[in-house]
Amino acid sequence: MSERAVCKCGAVIWWARTIPGGRPMPVTVPAEGQSGSLAVRRDGSGSLVCRQLKAGGELEPGEHTGRAHWADCPHAGDFRG
Repeated sequence: MSERAVCKCGAVIWWARTIPGGRPMPVTVPAEGQSGSLAVRRDGSGSLVCRQLKAGGELEPGEHTGRAHWADCPHAGDFRG
């Protein structure tokens, strides 16, 4: 699976693996004024990974804020089983 993709809503998404768990999650860069609840970075192998930011949590060096794409996607319900 390629890390960068385009959702059917037209948004550019990045696939990251969750820490812990290793499950794939579609991530977007938060729009200006939006908050992001994910800390996203590259791991030692160069793969994109993300972790949940706790309330008041700080980003670690090398991390960027991300947002779970399904929080904004108008087609989110189409992907849930």
